[in-house]
Amino acid sequence: MNSKIFLILLLISCQLFADWAQETLNKLSLEEKIAQLFIIKVNNSDFTNNKNDTIQDQIINSPEKMRRQETIRLIKKYKIGGVHLVCYGTISSCYNTIKKFQRLSKLPLLISQDFEWGLGMRLTDAISFPKNMTLGAIQNNNLIYDKAKEIGRQCKLLGVHINFGPVVDINTNHLNPVINDRSFGDDKENVTQKALQVMSGLQDENIIACAKHFPGHGDTALDSHKYLPIINHDLARLKSIELYPFKQLINKGVKAIMSAHIDVPAIDARPNRSITFSKKGITDLLQTQLGFKGLIITDDLDMKAITNFFKPEEIALEAFKAGNDILLMSKDIETAIKSLKDAIEKKIISETELNRRVLKILKTKQDLGLDKNRFAPNYSYKNFFTPQAKKLKETLFESSITIARDLNHLIPVQKCKRTTYIELNKTTTKEYIANLNKQVKGEQNIIISLFDLNKSDHTNYGLTTHILEFLNNLAKTKKNIILIIYGTPYSLKLFKNYKTIIVAYEDHKYAQNAVDKILTGKLKAIGKLPIKI
Repeated sequence: MNSKIFLILLLISCQLFADWAQETLNKLSLEEKIAQLFIIKVNNSDFTNNKNDTIQDQIINSPEKMRRQETIRLIKKYKIGGVHLVCYGTISSCYNTIKKFQRLSKLPLLISQDFEWGLGMRLTDAISFPKNMTLGAIQNNNLIYDKAKEIGRQCKLLGVHINFGPVVDINTNHLNPVINDRSFGDDKENVTQKALQVMSGLQDENIIACAKHFPGHGDTALDSHKYLPIINHDLARLKSIELYPFKQLINKGVKAIMSAHIDVPAIDARPNRSITFSKKGITDLLQTQLGFKGLIITDDLDMKAITNFFKPEEIALEAFKAGNDILLMSKDIETAIKSLKDAIEKKIISETELNRRVLKILKTKQDLGLDKNRFAPNYSYKNFFTPQAKKLKETLFESSITIARDLNHLIPVQKCKRTTYIELNKTTTKEYIANLNKQVKGEQNIIISLFDLNKSDHTNYGLTTHILEFLNNLAKTKKNIILIIYGTPYSLKLFKNYKTIIVAYEDHKYAQNAVDKILTGKLKAIGKLPIKI
């Protein structure tokens, strides 16, 4: 063969079979490799004005401009691994900011977001689907898959690659302030099956699903954004309950897992030691024992469960030593990069291990196709609001409505009977209650709807003393009463004397429409309580 032809064929072969991830790793400096570990927090409002999606630098030294310049500097100087937007704004502003970052960065960025119940969880003009507790009541798990697939489709339109979901925490503690209705409930099988559907729906759209919060944040009564919660269960209990959904998702191929900022002495007995900073938890348990090979992502490293006990220069290093691959939202990126660089130079951690984790991150980007195209398709607002997405949302609410009890068989309501309808919410006054007491005296059939409930057991879920007194007195009568709860099912414990209760889970017009159909017999309530009362 002609030597010139041979060289041409060899070059073509090298291009065809080149490994972008490995080649990229080989070209990075030590600082740049370290920077690939970080997904930084960026304030979207620093980059876009929600009215016209442009920035007006009218105040030269404004805090917004200073933060904007610092973000651009970090991306350009260090080749940061990814970006997580906060102060989210609109679909359009978020899309434009992501596109700007991808243009600025020499390497493709991983873009992560918290879209547990849809883009509307963070964006002001996007669709929100029902929350996980509502979905926990649904018996047709195919609907959960459809919802996750739709969220995945919208993530791609926006330019997002990692969705921090599903939440696989089993909410066994009704006082949990931070998980609560973000969980599918307190039954491990129900939580697991629904989490598997979320995982599959996202990953079938080539969006990375991230199961959280390992090893399980469900049985806590403290918010890890403010404190370090402690879970005192032994290993037998943890394996039976908390770890169960993680193991099932690992077996089915979940691509990422987020570590929790919780203290679990049965795993690591050192005091004030979050699992995020525990080699016994992240390396020995999650990777070695449970066999997880995907991306391990820390929860936000600026949360007080971490910062109350560790100095800024310790945080990234401790998270890396524990075995995490991606370090999420460190407050001081340059300090974090320097601490890891110093640790490598002092042989506290090895550059070989750094290379292994950075290669994992780069291969993830390659698997997502970001080495070839890092940009989302051209923006079209209508693609985020398809008729199919709206119909799916309506179906999800309809499928969740639960008749908690109907001892007197009042549902559906008989058309021929005169019925009084009452709405109660946080604005209901004592004077209005006094009028209601007069109004209902001569009424036999009453429907009461409760709105504006919160998640706090300590505040009786937002129900005032005068509302509860009215409801309790009414329950003692022989009237036919249907109580409808547009809020947390945990509030059921307040209404033990009510014989007919509908749980609608959320204060949403689709939930109200579904309840109306159930009351009139046009729809059958097929939801089941996702928690034990």
